[in-house]
Amino acid sequence: MLNMLSPDRTRHNARPQAPRPFAERPLSEDARAELQRLFKAYDAACLDLDAEAVAAIYDLPCLISTASGSTAFSARGELRQALLGRFAGYRQHGIVAASITALELESVAADFATARVVWTLADRRDVAMVSVPRRYTLRRSATSPGRPWKIAHVVNLADPASRLADGGRALLRIAGT
Repeated sequence: MLNMLSPDRTRHNARPQAPRPFAERPLSEDARAELQRLFKAYDAACLDLDAEAVAAIYDLPCLISTASGSTAFSARGELRQALLGRFAGYRQHGIVAASITALELESVAADFATARVVWTLADRRDVAMVSVPRRYTLRRSATSPGRPWKIAHVVNLADPASRLADGGRALLRIAGT
């Protein structure tokens, strides 16, 4: 990027600034409250590692993305089976509960929102073993009565199993995201 001195000796960027392509929309208080209730229910389901309750919070079809790839789910049963597998892996590492320790919500459009979440995974003594960041895209469900918010896409930014194998270094916050 080329910086130049203007006649008044201050620096300015030689390139014109592009307009922001996406207008920022604050969440309405109702939408924020609905999303907070959704994440409270999600937190309660994950605290118990309850695959059935967690699967019910996702809209279908949905997508789960990790560093190793993405998996699309179009049936509740296949999502539940994947969650059962993940929770079994957690238990193999001594994790018996997961809870939200940080939550940020942002509106994208009337029926879409994003969330940044940090989950803390704990052992049976309730000692935090690792914290992992996740990003979510949420949408109002077109197929459920009342059009509740549901999770459409989750991006797993760090795999808990690899973090535990790496000495359990915890991410305390989402840095630079």
